[in-house]
Amino acid sequence: MDIVRVLDELGGAARRTELLLAGVPERSLRRSVLDGRVKKLGHGTYSLPWAAPEVAIAKLFRASLGCVTACEHWGLPVWEDHGLPHLVVPWGRSSSRRDPRERTRAVLHRTSAPFPSALWVPVAQAIDQAGWCTTPVGQLVLVDAALHSGVLMPGDLAQFEVRGARRRAWLRRMASGAAESPLETVARAAFVTAGLSVKEQVIVPGVGRVDLVVEDTVAVELDGWEFHRSRDAFERDRTRDRLMLTRNLPVMRFTARDLRSDPQAILAQVAEVAEVVSGPVRRDTARRLAWVFGLGR
Repeated sequence: MDIVRVLDELGGAARRTELLLAGVPERSLRRSVLDGRVKKLGHGTYSLPWAAPEVAIAKLFRASLGCVTACEHWGLPVWEDHGLPHLVVPWGRSSSRRDPRERTRAVLHRTSAPFPSALWVPVAQAIDQAGWCTTPVGQLVLVDAALHSGVLMPGDLAQFEVRGARRRAWLRRMASGAAESPLETVARAAFVTAGLSVKEQVIVPGVGRVDLVVEDTVAVELDGWEFHRSRDAFERDRTRDRLMLTRNLPVMRFTARDLRSDPQAILAQVAEVAEVVSGPVRRDTARRLAWVFGLGR
């Protein structure tokens, strides 16, 4: 059995026992390392030279790739930067004999839940595990994107167990498959948390669809730069904005940088415009917004 083919089928890296069970002879392991076709990583782990680093480190730890790393693998947008690969191992598995330097190459999560045999944790379980490392709004971004793409069903949220009752109830209440981008999820979370009414993907006659309408008085558009960097897109947006004003619906546009740097400022600006148009609106922000966005943590 060709070791390169077996390693490729196993994701690019494998432990010695896996390779032997797949029919790779012991002498082939040694020969493949000597001729450079395969790298020996230590602790009985082998990889192809081009194997993804996170796969190799997962095999070293006899772990599955989970949490935010698995979410990225399944094509979900991760709102917050997490750097190192996130691995999942069962409670009770010791890593004390490993070189301490290895433990700086990954974030290791231990779980008492049924341990997956696959390299990658399934998508619903990965989103649940992401609660270990994300803010509430960061986890909501994953939930909304998964609902929108159909890889998660609303009923799956009832099976979440990693975080406490408050986080789980908030996710069930806020989850929406209508959101078409992380920006929409984050902005909606800020507005709803502050007590403002929000409608998603609203059709405005003669104009088209807008991302969010807040308090029935302000349209909020959140498309990223990639959607608006051409001259045609720039001009089309300005035409839409003028048409919206003729319908007494002013437009406010925000970027990803705006949302990442100061969601409180965006909230204040939108609420101020809503008050100018329709009168006082409820604004209940500081403590709840701090929890949702992990401010000051």
